[in-house]
Amino acid sequence: MTKKVLIVEDDASALKLISRILESINLEFLIAKDSSTALRFLNPEKIGFALVDYSLEDGETGDKVAEKANELGIPYFVTSDGAYCDPHEVFDNYKPLGYVSKAGVINLGDIVKQICEQ
Repeated sequence: MTKKVLIVEDDASALKLISRILESINLEFLIAKDSSTALRFLNPEKIGFALVDYSLEDGETGDKVAEKANELGIPYFVTSDGAYCDPHEVFDNYKPLGYVSKAGVINLGDIVKQICEQ
């Protein structure tokens, strides 16, 4: 069974772009628009990588998802529009594999594909 990418994203425009990028490189994915859904989807036998939005609706952050991904050994990137997120704080607090500004999402497909092929 091929593992999927978990996308944790509540912004419809960003979600559409990320989905298209992953579809263009033939990666399967699941979508969670909030932390509670993402936590239900996190399973190392089904999820090989996650993209976790730092700032979700209603003041929610991706910290619970990041902590659980770390606990389960699932690699992930934190994504953000940059307005509410200090990349240094993200690395210090969450220990992601990487950080992607949504403004730089154009290269995201290549990055995720390389990680999933490892």
